[in-house]
Amino acid sequence: MSRARLLIGLAVGLGLGALAYQWAAHDRPYGAPSRHRDAGVAAAAAAPDASPPPVGDAAMTIAVVDARTGAPLPDVTIELRRPGEALATTAISGGDGLAGLPIAAGRWQVAARRGGAPLVLTEAADWTIDALAVPDPIVRALPAADVPPPELPPAPTGHGTLVGEVTLAGARPYDLIVTPFFLGDYGPGRPVVRDRVPAPLPLPPRRFLGTAGRFRWDGLAPGSYAVWLVVPDRGAAIVRATVTADLAGNASAALAPSASVSGRAADDRGAELGGVTIGAVVDGLTLATVASDAHGTWVIPDLPAGAARLVASSPGCIGDRPTVTLTAGQRTVQALGLLCNAATSTP
Repeated sequence: MSRARLLIGLAVGLGLGALAYQWAAHDRPYGAPSRHRDAGVAAAAAAPDASPPPVGDAAMTIAVVDARTGAPLPDVTIELRRPGEALATTAISGGDGLAGLPIAAGRWQVAARRGGAPLVLTEAADWTIDALAVPDPIVRALPAADVPPPELPPAPTGHGTLVGEVTLAGARPYDLIVTPFFLGDYGPGRPVVRDRVPAPLPLPPRRFLGTAGRFRWDGLAPGSYAVWLVVPDRGAAIVRATVTADLAGNASAALAPSASVSGRAADDRGAELGGVTIGAVVDGLTLATVASDAHGTWVIPDLPAGAARLVASSPGCIGDRPTVTLTAGQRTVQALGLLCNAATSTP
């Protein structure tokens, strides 16, 4: 009898020990609630989150400069607003031309005013900001009266997309300006049937900050495009791409160092001419249009190397249309001579 009791006690002890072991191992026997988190849950909570945290407002410093001279522009009100929104984030540049704004990642429209009068941004007023840890962007501006208004019909829209990855000297730039030119449409499943419209239609340029040289442009009409890619003050190139309703156009490129051209506009007597309109035409595309200042001087930066035609015009004058050869990484100086009547020339 004592032996039977001993065996029963031993069996009961082993059973209780097994239950205690299961409890300690967090198996929660018989549906008992656990006093501790599962090891898997604890490990997941302790592991760092692989997804990046949401980007909130951060300070961005914008340098505002005169587009012709590069001098800082103080007392300029910079406005940034999201497309379609009326509320803007504003700041006023100081004596050094710097304005600090709290801004979040996303797409923004940029405007500038000085003394209540609007200024014209000579690069891009449509910004796409990805990473905020980028060097200070530069805004080049001119009084609105000094920049001739574009007289171009709107480019057609659609559901096409243009994408690309840009490098410069093997590195991905943090600041990129993209300007597509619509050249014409094409026949579905066939080669291009109309490569050119009466004139290439430029879309308003967009600026991509902190995107590591990558860009994506939606809402484009299917067709052929020439794409002017610029890393401000550093590199430029023109590439061709075809956008279809099903496939995105690829405008990737390795940029070469950009070229620039400057000079002085004068009449046939050598008098300085202010307000002369000068356009730079490369590969049939009018890439930039500027106006000479009161001393007749002008400059066009960020052009691709190669042949370029300069088109200078002024009311009451016979214009000048010289062709120049631009060298990568260098500035070419080109004088412009116009034939004007005595009333137009500046003494």
